[in-house]
Amino acid sequence: MCKYEGKLEISLSEPYLYGDIYARVYEKEGAKPMNIIRMDQVWRVKIYWDLKGSLAEYICGEWCIRLCLESIGKGPERNWEAPKIPFEP
Repeated sequence: MCKYEGKLEISLSEPYLYGDIYARVYEKEGAKPMNIIRMDQVWRVKIYWDLKGSLAEYICGEWCIRLCLESIGKGPERNWEAPKIPFEP
């Protein structure tokens, strides 16, 4: 498993609204991949996010998730969009 961390882009500052987001990449049966994912093997990505702050309970909408893979060399670029995930206060 490889963990890639990021920050949510939010216009307000702490303590009003802030959060974290990260993705974990797994190969078949949970094995930790190197920096390269082979397209002929089973793999998956899990995305975690946490919205915090005093305004977090008032935020509603949809989370839109897109996974973009960049090829090495002549291989094709890949993009997948997950179904939108609704959230309500």
